[in-house]
Amino acid sequence: DDDDFARIEHDFGKQIRLRAQVGYFDHLFRFAQPVAATSRYASGAGEFVDQPNDRLDFDAQLRFPITDAWFLIVGAAANRNSLDRLTYAASYWREFDSRTAITYEGRGASRTTALFAQSELLATGWLALYAGGRVDWWNTEGEVIQNTAPAFDQVYGRRTDRQFSPKLAAVAT
Repeated sequence: DDDDFARIEHDFGKQIRLRAQVGYFDHLFRFAQPVAATSRYASGAGEFVDQPNDRLDFDAQLRFPITDAWFLIVGAAANRNSLDRLTYAASYWREFDSRTAITYEGRGASRTTALFAQSELLATGWLALYAGGRVDWWNTEGEVIQNTAPAFDQVYGRRTDRQFSPKLAAVAT
């Protein structure tokens, strides 16, 4: 597995501040399991599943003043996920090299991209007011192939969606 993360914060002066971060996770997930009714703890047929997946996340925001007590925050975010899965039949579920055939394949990916903006008003020494919104664009696609009865190959074409989320908040500090 690989898990990496980086963050940067920079103050440009005059209350202008940048925050950005990126993270990456690569998970090499693999497991074995026996066939339910016919295998034993130490022997028998089974299957091996190889399921690598990864994820990449990024977001950045810039905060700058309109007045001494009123700030605008703008930013962007992005996320990408992918998953690939292979399931192998095995004559001996405890031995990886006993794989005989691929019985199932699945793969897919999704992506989300977003832009956001919000106004921050420091109304008093103890009250902050926020108003803003975020728009997200999302897409996904994938495929599933089963090589055992009932065999099939199902392609899930690219699907997309968009969502606007408003924000209104009062925060006492």
